[in-house]
Amino acid sequence: MALPGVYYGNLLWLSTISATAFAIWFFLLSRIKVSQLNLWKFLIPLCGSIIAWIFIPGESPTWPSLVGMVLIVTGIIVGQTGDKKLIKPGRAVQ
Repeated sequence: MALPGVYYGNLLWLSTISATAFAIWFFLLSRIKVSQLNLWKFLIPLCGSIIAWIFIPGESPTWPSLVGMVLIVTGIIVGQTGDKKLIKPGRAVQ
């Protein structure tokens, strides 16, 4: 069964996007500590929700989702700017 050309075009497009995302991720890993970089992955559902609200007719934000987004952004800000002196070098965190 032959698949339509649109299928192969979409497959190529998604493969390119995925390969680019992985290349950016590993480039950033070489420059930033993984503990700081991992926090930014929490933006994925936030961006997905915003894109859905823009492009899907009838889709609108709810209060719980907006509160969740504020909590995500707050967590990222705290994680990136938190006091790094709370953990002393050479001591195990309990």
